[in-house]
Amino acid sequence: MPTGPFSQMSVGQRITGVLFNGPRDTFAVIGEQPRWIPPLIIVSLVSFLSTLATISKLKEFTAYTLELQAQAAPEIANAAATDMILNAAVVAALVGSLVMPGIMCLLYAGLLKLFNLFAGEPAQFRQFFAVTVYSYFPILLGAVVAAIMIIISPATHLEEVSTSLYLLFPPGSKGFAATLARQVDPFYLWGLVLMALGSSVISRTRFTSYVGYVAGIWLLFALGSALLTQGLL
Repeated sequence: MPTGPFSQMSVGQRITGVLFNGPRDTFAVIGEQPRWIPPLIIVSLVSFLSTLATISKLKEFTAYTLELQAQAAPEIANAAATDMILNAAVVAALVGSLVMPGIMCLLYAGLLKLFNLFAGEPAQFRQFFAVTVYSYFPILLGAVVAAIMIIISPATHLEEVSTSLYLLFPPGSKGFAATLARQVDPFYLWGLVLMALGSSVISRTRFTSYVGYVAGIWLLFALGSALLTQGLL
């Protein structure tokens, strides 16, 4: 494990180290000093602010969707219900943006710790959690990019906003390939690779072992989501 001045990296240095400047050495420091509270606060705050910036578009899109439903079934049109749904959508989006990063990091850390029971030297759950929190920053970067895209896009086209390979498909594509392409997001995959790398460092095992494990879980999730969306499961 790194010692001396290098082991005293600030939160900002750890973030930039994981993202751009020697992630392996940075994860070694994180494993030695798994301080996850400051980066998790940053992640949650940026996620919340990104969502807050898109609230007006979210309300427009929700109102547009409800209007389409009312046109198809006029008997369900109700101004009071519409206002309640709009407010609920806003609250759910803001609360979700604040708490979901932490929940997802807990889930990722749990899956990585489970694999650690069978591979590498035993590492503490808090070390895996710290690794997942720092590895979440590429995913957060993708969320910021998506928020900017939402802000500059018409509210009626928010379903087309994506940072994934879905951008290569014509607008409105609904087939299996297009649905699967939504799961192939470079920012998300970047984060998963970092989680695998960090886990291999703190458990002193081969990087390829964790990459194979993480890739397998992602592939199952991606295929399952695409099949479910198409009604094939």
